[in-house]
Amino acid sequence: MLNLKQVFATLLIGYCSLAMGLEGCSDVVNAEVNNIKLGMANQLKLNRMNIDDACAISLAGWLANKDVVVLRLASNQIGDTGIEALAKTLETNTKLKALVLDDNTFNELGAKALGDMLMVNRTLSRIDLGNNHLTLSGVTDLIKGLTNNRGLRSLYLYGNHLGNDGVKVCIHLLKNNKNITYLHLGNNNIDSGQKAFWQTSLADGGVKVIL
Repeated sequence: MLNLKQVFATLLIGYCSLAMGLEGCSDVVNAEVNNIKLGMANQLKLNRMNIDDACAISLAGWLANKDVVVLRLASNQIGDTGIEALAKTLETNTKLKALVLDDNTFNELGAKALGDMLMVNRTLSRIDLGNNHLTLSGVTDLIKGLTNNRGLRSLYLYGNHLGNDGVKVCIHLLKNNKNITYLHLGNNNIDSGQKAFWQTSLADGGVKVIL
């Protein structure tokens, strides 16, 4: 059991860490990060906190050697620069299993950075990239990174701008990567006829695909 002096020292370290904070991040974000610093959680929820590229870059640097298992960054303003920083960190991170980035502002460059990261990362099992600005070009680079990836199980790409060709690239991935068990491609502007065809052809494939 900690004595009074040790308790005070622990609280003081936490207070100083929070006071210093992550550059470019709000007090609310730093408060959540501080819970991780004090060992109070291994899931970091930072949804709807107005996180931009500057704060995302600081988070990426901080995340490098932390034991965070789930990182939720949905509904922020993270663009390509912030995504590139996070992806670079995750090339060597062996703790994070789920990365949630839906409803941000990144597009092709961010997707390419994530694809490059997935070529070497074997820990992530879920990535949510829904409701961003990904097109055929971006998703093609992303999928390249998954061709030989054996860690990812769930991929969420709903609400982007993939069209028939982009969705086709994603579905083709399932022929080369048998480890993915869930693929969400809804609301991507695909033709109704093409959608019906894929739904029929994928019905017995053992993978849950949402179109």
